[in-house]
Amino acid sequence: MMNWLCETYIVDQRPSYHYRVIGNRYQPDVPIHRTRRQPGPETVNHISLVFLHAAGMFKECFEPVIELLFDEYSFNPGKALVIDEAWSIECPNHGYSSVLNRDDIRTDNRDFWPIQEYSKAAYTYLTGKPGGHDLSKRRLVLIGHSFGAVIMYVYTSSGKPTPRQIKDKFKMSRPFLTQMQPKIHFESIILGDPVISPRGREKDLVGKFFMDVSLSRKDIWENREEARKYLDGSKAFKHWPSAMKTLFVCGNGASRLTSMPWFETNKRPANPIGTYGQHNAVLRE
Repeated sequence: MMNWLCETYIVDQRPSYHYRVIGNRYQPDVPIHRTRRQPGPETVNHISLVFLHAAGMFKECFEPVIELLFDEYSFNPGKALVIDEAWSIECPNHGYSSVLNRDDIRTDNRDFWPIQEYSKAAYTYLTGKPGGHDLSKRRLVLIGHSFGAVIMYVYTSSGKPTPRQIKDKFKMSRPFLTQMQPKIHFESIILGDPVISPRGREKDLVGKFFMDVSLSRKDIWENREEARKYLDGSKAFKHWPSAMKTLFVCGNGASRLTSMPWFETNKRPANPIGTYGQHNAVLRE
């Protein structure tokens, strides 16, 4: 049984930003008198988590993790850390966002998708007061997985751009999330992606593995049962928790998590992140 309440908010700032941005807000499902901040030591930190997903995923993919974190940190007397809420922001051409933005994406007529597009979407959402919530007043902890980690920070661990980045002035002209102005203050940033580790044989092998898996994975099925069978039998995805595979295939009962399948629209579907051209561009950039 889920121990959280979920609300979905859409930030629409068109035409200043050309796509609508969807995010979920999760709150611990505990009695209201327990959620109020109680007098206590100043060392108790109340934080809000912000999740950014990987390529080919969707905003609900973090729900199993959020549930575990709420169990441990949402309200527990004596803990030095309390998680008040968690936000998960979806890339505009992923998940249900690809359905909502389908016409705008087609109008752009793009077969590529620069990774900084997710940076702009996340920035638009965080500064757009989703549902009236002023996130600038929260103590934000930013958590990115894979694609969601890469869009945060373009520089190397030395804090300086690489020669390749300097040469590629086009990429340097497109700021990443932590470089956008006015800057958003984050209490902490957590990057979950082995590919952004220092160069080495192990990193290259991991990068090649994920690239090969991502570019070869199936994205169109006759029905949801076939999709679940594919995940259960795939070397790359069979180790996912059952709850995660259910989310990917069936949704959470409130919304679809991937693009609307062709058998419900009588049209050939877009895959979960738009066209294959966009997918490949994200992975290779």
